[in-house]
Amino acid sequence: MTVEGTFRAFEEAASDPALAGKVRRAVDRSLAKMAAHLPLGPERDALRDRARAIRMDVLDRLPALVEEFTKNVEAAGGRVFRAQDSAQARETILRILKEEKARVVVKSKSMTTEEIGLNPFLEKAGLEVVETDLGELIVQLRRERPSHITAPALHLSVEDIARTFRDELGIPPPEGLSLEGPPSPEEVRTRAARELSLAARRHLAERFLEGDVGITGANFLIASSGSVVIVENENNARLCTSLPRRQVVLAGVEKLPPSESALGVLLPLLTVTATGQPAAGVVNLLTPRFTPMDVVLLDNGRMNLLRDGEFRDVLACIRCGGCMNICPVYRHAGGHPYGGAYAGPIGAVLRPLLEGMDEAGDLPFASSLCGACAEICPVKIPLDRHLLRLRALARHGPAERAGFRAWAFAARRPALFRLAAAIWRKLPFLADLLPPGRAWKRGRELPPPPRESFEAWWEGRKKEEGHGRPGA
Repeated sequence: MTVEGTFRAFEEAASDPALAGKVRRAVDRSLAKMAAHLPLGPERDALRDRARAIRMDVLDRLPALVEEFTKNVEAAGGRVFRAQDSAQARETILRILKEEKARVVVKSKSMTTEEIGLNPFLEKAGLEVVETDLGELIVQLRRERPSHITAPALHLSVEDIARTFRDELGIPPPEGLSLEGPPSPEEVRTRAARELSLAARRHLAERFLEGDVGITGANFLIASSGSVVIVENENNARLCTSLPRRQVVLAGVEKLPPSESALGVLLPLLTVTATGQPAAGVVNLLTPRFTPMDVVLLDNGRMNLLRDGEFRDVLACIRCGGCMNICPVYRHAGGHPYGGAYAGPIGAVLRPLLEGMDEAGDLPFASSLCGACAEICPVKIPLDRHLLRLRALARHGPAERAGFRAWAFAARRPALFRLAAAIWRKLPFLADLLPPGRAWKRGRELPPPPRESFEAWWEGRKKEEGHGRPGA
């Protein structure tokens, strides 16, 4: 997405009060529950310090932990594939599916599959992909991206979901729920949400049985045992890993705590920061001993980032989504304007680092730099400082360098500089014809250009004074 396109996407989303209301109501519920269950003060800081120490230790030992995990998975009868980029990950997964002669794939929620664009790739190859997480199912039916790491349909109201189920699945709206006009009473909307969830459950029950292969992400990969950890509330991931004849796990290479003991610190922080729950509904620890399993470890720029002393701690992220919940920009605009799998402050930092500044270097400017994201981060990633540093790097991108080269060229040639200045004074709209100028001027109200240059004003002043220097 271009800088101008990103700006327009945020502008359009932030100007929709209905969207902002839906997003704020959803994230405020999570923040309120988090405040009720997470200790404050020194106790919370100590817990975050322990979590950060665990994750930074993982990064310090990552190559060795990858080897240990691979050895233990293979010893248990599984396979581990390493993918350098999105294309290799997609092709690896497709090859596994062809080995299984799969026709229907059932998936649990995975932002890593969103990162590599897996669903459209598999559908283009002729496979049917069924999202089994309720939020992922909803956005799949709407042909949208997830708008939040942990709550994909957070941007939708119960009325939006009822319309989607009616139009895409033929499920009639719950009785009494108004889809047009003023919203229904809150008790009606609460009951409707429950009924829609049950309707989705009935719809998915048949699809689980049709799945040939299950594809999941992973919250953590345990190096010492070769286990895959999946945290969920709906039990759909467990069904995705137990009913199909084979399981495929796609995970970033950085998700490797050394042993199960680390989960005692990481899991409570993950769940309480993500949804305000003191504990997850279901924690799955899976090994190939019990489920035929292939694990695809995705690099996609992570190992290069690991070698970056300034930004490497971004890889410590445990994907809780807390920074999104608290971010004033995300709360107004939701996740879609960010244009990729990862939204909010973590997306505005991670995507430029993984995808490059030319691709996503405008995202660090989608922040107020208030620092709330760093305050809430359970592993104490200084996201605000990273955003500021990335802004400095973005300022020296190709467009700005070209602009300064043009300015320097004209500044060394007074006649050319005077001509350019005169044209700008007469035709200031010319700046809008070039994308960088157009993007920079959006949202800024500039004063009108002066009627004459300083040089012309000075000469006129001298003539008025009648001597070579202006009067006191």
